[in-house]
Amino acid sequence: MKWILPLLLLQVLGCQTAQQRDFEFASSRTTQLKPLSSWPATQCRVRVQLTEPALARYREMHPDLVIEAVNHWRWLANERGCELRSLTLENSPVLESQKALLANVFCVLLQTHYVNSPFDDIVFEPQHIHSNLETVQIRLGERPELGLFLKRDQFRIDTVTQSRGTFGATYAEVLQRQTWLPERIEQRKDSAGITLDNLHYTGTTINGRPMLRSFTVQLGEEQTVPHSQVVINRCLVD
Repeated sequence: MKWILPLLLLQVLGCQTAQQRDFEFASSRTTQLKPLSSWPATQCRVRVQLTEPALARYREMHPDLVIEAVNHWRWLANERGCELRSLTLENSPVLESQKALLANVFCVLLQTHYVNSPFDDIVFEPQHIHSNLETVQIRLGERPELGLFLKRDQFRIDTVTQSRGTFGATYAEVLQRQTWLPERIEQRKDSAGITLDNLHYTGTTINGRPMLRSFTVQLGEEQTVPHSQVVINRCLVD
């Protein structure tokens, strides 16, 4: 019986060592995205071109309206806020629908994963870490299914929330392998989904960060449908 206590101690120490190792892994991800925590007030011009499937859908919904394939917007963002303004003089139900979608694109998905880091305002300790072979979870709150899930084999963060569904972002190094920025961002809730894919960046930097140049918006959960092509230019720091 004397061997039982040392064995239990070894098991406890082994768990603590694994948890500490996973805590350091999560902390390293936080450090890699730390440059995203600083963003000056910036405004950019945004060009949005609808795809043919999106145009067909809008024309089906509004057969009496002339649907423009291209519209322009003004994107204003800082660390704590975001606003999207239409540069089209005449308003319409189609523009209102597009604005609702683009507001989610710019003021939720990009605001959380590009303008800011998904780790911002999150404080965690080793006891918040729960892991398996594939992911390291930073558990937030009492519900075990909520929190940030970090993939071990790639730089991907899935954030499971209580009311907004699940956000996912895959990061890659840009600017000569010095800065980590998202190359794909997703949101899934119920049976709906939105994906920002093919994110490309310019050589121009704002506060040391390459400026986002273009990306595609896709709708759907499992089989996505292209909605629009977004191009960003004429960015100015206020």
